[in-house]
Amino acid sequence: ALTGDDLNDLTDEEILDVLDTVHVFARVLRQQKLRIARILQLRGEIVAMTGDGINDAPALKKANIGIAIGSGTEVAKESSDLVLLKDSFSTIYAAIEEGRRIISNLRKIVGYLLSTSLSEVVLIGTAMMIGAPVPILPAQILWANVIEEGLMSVAFAFEPGEKNAMERRPQDIHEEGVLSGLMLWFMGFVVVTLSSLLVAFYFYLQGATSSLEQLRSAMFLAVSIDSLFLAFAFRSLTIPFWQIPLRTNIFFVCSFLISLALLFVAITVPFFQYLLSYHTLPVPLIGLTLLFGLTSLLAIEAGKWVFFSTKFHK
Repeated sequence: ALTGDDLNDLTDEEILDVLDTVHVFARVLRQQKLRIARILQLRGEIVAMTGDGINDAPALKKANIGIAIGSGTEVAKESSDLVLLKDSFSTIYAAIEEGRRIISNLRKIVGYLLSTSLSEVVLIGTAMMIGAPVPILPAQILWANVIEEGLMSVAFAFEPGEKNAMERRPQDIHEEGVLSGLMLWFMGFVVVTLSSLLVAFYFYLQGATSSLEQLRSAMFLAVSIDSLFLAFAFRSLTIPFWQIPLRTNIFFVCSFLISLALLFVAITVPFFQYLLSYHTLPVPLIGLTLLFGLTSLLAIEAGKWVFFSTKFHK
């Protein structure tokens, strides 16, 4: 432990050295609290400061996250980012854990939606550049994106937090944004992989199907199934989908079953077949689209292992 008088005798460099071993600072003045926060920030740390008095206000304002005690002064509360209604440090821990869960799930939602949508853009763009027929129609795209992906993306919000979430280093979300650099690289991998598989499947179907209508129907089914399967990979970026218990997110299971049922309705009910320009496909071709979706899922799982297996993602 060090007192305020001890701090006065130390330079900033010396304080920086002792911060790794000293955990208690007693009889510290407000300018000394401010100094400690500033030195930690210069070292690149994300600083959270708790306080309840008027003298704590400058340090609470300087810290990345100022936390005022609910029973403290109004000045301290006004200077803080968070106010604890219950005067307990366990509340701070729980709030950090919940915040990390929210940010992690938000990343999954954004990554999932952007990856699937951009791969469809590449598919259509490739067909247009080579003068080939458009592989999927607007109504089919809307159904796949709004109906199939819509419910699945919302389900990510109910995913429980990662077990090792508190091992992750602190982040300043205002500086780094929701998507970290590693997440952007992973999304790039997903887009390239899905796009390549979709384009390859499209070229294969040109020779395997008897008509353009059948080709588009098969591509619509493939894109829809791909979106449903891919959601399983995005449930966790660090754990293979087969190791994630379904019971941990019942809403996800319900969303998948409803989306699957709606897709079944779209390809079997005459009204929706007409609306989506869908033509009934032979059973072997439907099986091929299921195999395509499974291949995409396994490819993304391999990418997760490459990007996130060595250390917890940033």
